[in-house]
Amino acid sequence: GGKLMVFYSADSELARMMNLKLGAYASAANRGQWSSFAFSKPHEWLVPESVPQQSWNIRSVTPVAGRGEIIAEWRDAAGRPTGDPAWVFTDRGLWMTHILLGDNPQKKQEMLLGLLGRLEPSIWARPAWMMLQRAGQIDSFRSLEEAIGVIGTAARKNGRKKEAEALLAETMQHYREAIGLYEKSAFPAVVASCKKMRDCLTRAYSCAQTPAANEFRGVWDQYVTGFYAGNWAETCRLLKEGGMTAVFPNVAKGGITRCRGNILPMELKNGGDPFKEYIEHARADGLEVHAWIICWNLDTAPPEFVEQMKKEGRLIIGADGKPRPWLNPAHEANRSMMAAFIREVIRNYGPDGIHLDYIRYPDANGSYDPVSRQLFEKQMKITVGRWPRDVMDGGPLRKSWRKWRADNLTALITRLHDEIRAENPRVQFSAAVYGNWPDCAESIGQDWGSWLDRRLVDFVCPMNYTSKPGVFHALLKKQMDIENAERRIYPGIGVSATESQLPPDLVIEQIGTARELKAPGFMLYQLDEVLADDVLPVLRLGTTRAL
Repeated sequence: GGKLMVFYSADSELARMMNLKLGAYASAANRGQWSSFAFSKPHEWLVPESVPQQSWNIRSVTPVAGRGEIIAEWRDAAGRPTGDPAWVFTDRGLWMTHILLGDNPQKKQEMLLGLLGRLEPSIWARPAWMMLQRAGQIDSFRSLEEAIGVIGTAARKNGRKKEAEALLAETMQHYREAIGLYEKSAFPAVVASCKKMRDCLTRAYSCAQTPAANEFRGVWDQYVTGFYAGNWAETCRLLKEGGMTAVFPNVAKGGITRCRGNILPMELKNGGDPFKEYIEHARADGLEVHAWIICWNLDTAPPEFVEQMKKEGRLIIGADGKPRPWLNPAHEANRSMMAAFIREVIRNYGPDGIHLDYIRYPDANGSYDPVSRQLFEKQMKITVGRWPRDVMDGGPLRKSWRKWRADNLTALITRLHDEIRAENPRVQFSAAVYGNWPDCAESIGQDWGSWLDRRLVDFVCPMNYTSKPGVFHALLKKQMDIENAERRIYPGIGVSATESQLPPDLVIEQIGTARELKAPGFMLYQLDEVLADDVLPVLRLGTTRAL
């Protein structure tokens, strides 16, 4: 008599018990083949019309005739129906043709509540009560009364009284509606009214913010195709209207590149030059373009490239003596390849900046390879008797080894800085870094405090990904106090990061913290549906409004 909610099962017997017929496994032919799923009757199911999710494969199912229906279908990156079922409902429950990923948690929560509430209506009472109890608790406000008071005062000070008060009045209207509906036990309607209330309050909160002048506002973009695939003009318009000043497209990762050149194989082979078009459209909208390069991580590299690096002895070696999918930062061939690729990007495209990511070791272990051993012994003027035991945890040379790794990476940063300056002194040099300096210098060899001190980089972007305001404040305060850091720290805000996943009000709060601590700008991770649909439209109401 119960119901099941099944995700991506390959069990044909389970499918039969659910009154479904299991279909074949299918893998995406290209990124964006399955980018979202749209519900055919969202108002009946009380779910969002569309839920973004970049899925890489599915296993289709179809309902037995008369025993179920397809309630949601996959859409591609352009929003076109694919004909592939995403969610199927039968008299035995619900079945999704892929796993439920962690992106866009707000919409996923709303969707799951609607689906579960359909199977068991009594579920609605608890979230309705909780949402009323938490009314007004955006940012760090403890109550609706406090939020309205602070927002109203701030709006009067910055000349946005009329706009903010209209939104606050709408907030109170939805709140009163929610209370009345709760008294009638109309719990699904209570949830809907509370969501509208929160949205209005968040918009009023942004409206009351005073935007900062001459602030750097960057966005990491994992794909050179832009948010609207192949439509760079629309992507750049979205960023400009959202108040952003710079975009960081990922031009290289895992042994492949997304721009034209001779150093690395190109991932996109459609005859175009997407990075060039991206730069042209960005500059037309006054946006800076920084080439984002992932340095050593080969998790997504073509297998043949990884095998080639393995044969050439260019991978790091773990404590177990086995190669790992990570280029050895100490190997001269790897360092020269990176330097050559950067020179090529600058010559071919003239970006505003070069931005390095994963400029580190994967962890505290490795690389215990012959090249690193030889360099370590030569530079330290010693012979390691028990390799690698003496440089591992508990070994007598552990501290020396960890320091050597950090110094080795700093030497590479110095070399790249000099080469970039020689190639084009106007190109900015920056890096995405771990936030816990100086600890990360020992753990992963990333001594970015010294990079700033020695002016080897123009700025760094500590990835301060957290949903806890106090943690974000403490991290950034410690970073801004680094000697000679001056105004060269742009904190990374994890809008869609696995560690944080922030609703718009918390993004606003962290931007406010950055301004309070005198950071000259910030970076948002990343250009996706959450940023485009939920965050930027709210920020531009006040937080990043044009002055």
